[in-house]
Amino acid sequence: MNQVTRANSGLRPPSLSLDYKRNDEIGIRMLFLVLWAGKLWIIGLTLLFSVGSAVVALNQPNIYESKSVLLVDS
Repeated sequence: MNQVTRANSGLRPPSLSLDYKRNDEIGIRMLFLVLWAGKLWIIGLTLLFSVGSAVVALNQPNIYESKSVLLVDS
């Protein structure tokens, strides 16, 4: 038994087995289904952070302000 085999024999958790490394792909259908199942969380968090960002942006003091005067010749 060589060093690599002896070091890895029985010490690797099942989730890190060689079969797991070969089968760790996820299909586009499964990805879509997972995202669709969590759509309310995604929409809710997006709305929460959008509203929060708007509130913070609108409550900031106006640091940069400009004024102009137009002179119209008649």
